[in-house]
Amino acid sequence: MGLRAALSDRAVAEADGFRLTLALGEPPPIWVAALGDRMVALAGEVADGVLLNWCTPERVTRACGLIAEGAARAGRDPAAVTVAAYVRACIDADEEVAVAALKEPAGLYASMPHYRRQLEAIGLGRLAAAAAEANGRGRPEEVPEELVRALCLVADPEAAMSRLAEFHRAGADLAVVYPVPAREPVSSVMGTILALAPSPVLQP
Repeated sequence: MGLRAALSDRAVAEADGFRLTLALGEPPPIWVAALGDRMVALAGEVADGVLLNWCTPERVTRACGLIAEGAARAGRDPAAVTVAAYVRACIDADEEVAVAALKEPAGLYASMPHYRRQLEAIGLGRLAAAAAEANGRGRPEEVPEELVRALCLVADPEAAMSRLAEFHRAGADLAVVYPVPAREPVSSVMGTILALAPSPVLQP
């Protein structure tokens, strides 16, 4: 039984005379977290949404094309697939502090083979290699700033909002801001959220 069919069935499990049922009403949407081209295309074939990670607007455009191809193979409307992208962000009055905070996660992910392959595929291979090397030596300060700026939202709210708009223009229905803390974590995360919220109730 497929996942979508299973989620549409009230009977979830039955064992030892006990029957567990779950009334879901409408089945929940199925999302695929995708890095490689095949997973992105699979989302077009079977999913309600796809979540991209550590990518550029150009990668979003490429992903939308793959989703359309996958949807065409399955006889689906590609518009039925919501495209979302995680975008790391650190908004801080001191740009150097924001960049430094983002270097550590950028180096960590560049060290992971599957993320490294994606960064190579989108033309960031040289920077990713340097970032992975810096991470391996325990020197996150040596992660290239250019890599951070290509993948993340840094320091200035106006520039960050402009960059988010690029993700939307590239085809992302949702740009999911992922706050990365600098200084004191709670206030830093809240500052980033408030700075980039479409209609914040409070002001940072």
